[in-house]
Amino acid sequence: GRGWLLQPMRVGEGRYLVFLLLMAGFWTSFNQIFITLPEYIRDYVDTSDLWRSLQAVTGVVGLDVTAWERALLENGQIKPEYLINLNAFGIICFQVVISWLVRKTTPLASIILGVSVTVLSFFVYLAGASGWVVVAAILVFSVGEILASPRSKEYAGRIAPPEKVGMYMGYFYWCVALGNLFGGLLSGVAYQHFGPQGVDAPDQMWILFAGLAASTAILLVVYNKLVLRRA
Repeated sequence: GRGWLLQPMRVGEGRYLVFLLLMAGFWTSFNQIFITLPEYIRDYVDTSDLWRSLQAVTGVVGLDVTAWERALLENGQIKPEYLINLNAFGIICFQVVISWLVRKTTPLASIILGVSVTVLSFFVYLAGASGWVVVAAILVFSVGEILASPRSKEYAGRIAPPEKVGMYMGYFYWCVALGNLFGGLLSGVAYQHFGPQGVDAPDQMWILFAGLAASTAILLVVYNKLVLRRA
């Protein structure tokens, strides 16, 4: 007879709570593209190669890009925020094709594949601190996001009892919130240690982020074999 404000909060099935905790690890590593990558580009990456390529391409079609310099460049380098926006561009370009390719896979298999692709995107940064390497890494990351993010919400809806689909999908954002929290904390600690004010070894920082994402992928495989099959 108590009002709904006085009723205890119910997360749902225990296996779903485990899934949310595992996905928090993915979102923690996921957020590094928005938190850590801009600082890395600013301090380590020479993006002048991208500007030269842009000038060459636009020169062929007779387009003058000198008017763009004030908006795009800072000290001769492309501003990090414009490169980060390539993540959204990649999603726009690849979403339909990738969704069609994985349409027959289970949501959890797609999530595991997406997290694995995210791991690969972190290793791309080890190829060098150039603008084109960063572009490649961001686009690979976008593929991982396409595979993992939408299907994780689909998974929440699939395992929920019919009368609790909305609650399960709403609780999904707990893992997103935890990823935002721990992603910021991890970024600050990692960049302070591995960045220019620390040991100046950014490659080790990307390996750390890749290790976190890889651990999430491995634990999701274990979750699929032990928790779901037992259920």
